[in-house]
Amino acid sequence: FTHKQHTDISYLACAQRLIAHHDVIYPQFASHNAGTIAAILQMSRRAFAQRPEAGPVEFEFQRLHGMSEGIYREVLKDPSVPCRIYAPVGEHRDLLAYLVRRLLENGANS
Repeated sequence: FTHKQHTDISYLACAQRLIAHHDVIYPQFASHNAGTIAAILQMSRRAFAQRPEAGPVEFEFQRLHGMSEGIYREVLKDPSVPCRIYAPVGEHRDLLAYLVRRLLENGANS
């Protein structure tokens, strides 16, 4: 995509599809964007409300260690919302490009 908003819409469309098929897939959403996190929570609640017999929507959030601690501090006040914290592992030369890219992507959200 050539515009960030197109990427964001595509991400949410994919998230909706994953949530709709939670009976055969375990969705895992890595996001540090408050709007995306709120949208996924709303989608999962709506999916459960539409089909309560299927049980709650099982999914997890994932966040990069050291990123978005404030957002997830609020989100995780709900004990039913799981979150995995991950950290990249490797040599300095391999990790530097990854971390710079993550910082640029997350800075674009603000």
